[in-house]
Amino acid sequence: MMWELYFAFLRIGAFSIGGGYASFPLIKHIIVDTNKWLSNSEFTDILTISQMTPGPIALNAATFVGVKHFGQAGAAAATLGFITVPLIVVSIFTYVYFKYNATDMLKRIFTVVRPAVLGLIAAACASLVVLAVWGDSHTANYRAVLLFALSIISVWKLKVSPIAAILLCAVIGIFLYK
Repeated sequence: MMWELYFAFLRIGAFSIGGGYASFPLIKHIIVDTNKWLSNSEFTDILTISQMTPGPIALNAATFVGVKHFGQAGAAAATLGFITVPLIVVSIFTYVYFKYNATDMLKRIFTVVRPAVLGLIAAACASLVVLAVWGDSHTANYRAVLLFALSIISVWKLKVSPIAAILLCAVIGIFLYK
């Protein structure tokens, strides 16, 4: 079972192009839909915790999933699985980039990859909104919508620090969900 966890996160790490947010749909597919290691609400909770803790978001999510099911050994297996392929790919890309960084072909590759990464991040954001608002039910959670709107307004319009907005929403959430 530990190898299943390692190989699941090896696949996630291999195909998570664009960073943590872009990997959320793939993590959800493998962890929630395919292996049923987490429910939708547990997945949303882990993503929330992963975003609040220091470090790369997807790596934190891998560690939390590993701990939840297999303890410290599971955390190590999921984390190692997640970083194996990116470590190899980044090492190769670094070598190629420093050797051929001025070539037009490499610049064209980056030009083509950027919109794809943006699309993956947008899909992850949409997925998070749907999970936060509807969760496992078919009825919208209006308290979640209120907190979402409050956080957007406070950060964009009132120029509140994102950290302060998170803390404010956490305090309000404690009272709303008590």
